[in-house]
Amino acid sequence: MQSFDLNNIWEHILQEAKKNMQHLPDALYLRVTSSLIPMFLDSHSIHIGVMQTFVKNLIDQQPQISKA
Repeated sequence: MQSFDLNNIWEHILQEAKKNMQHLPDALYLRVTSSLIPMFLDSHSIHIGVMQTFVKNLIDQQPQISKA
């Protein structure tokens, strides 16, 4: 069984998200990413939750980050 360092994976995801969300003001980017909650990790993806609907809608509008 392969071991994952969730902290490193999550940090990498946040870095990739920042690259893909450069068009957002810094304050909005921080608000969005600070409300993300990693829910679970499977062999192909990490599933995240959010507490606000507007954050979910904003994320859903972004292209998927693949092979991050």
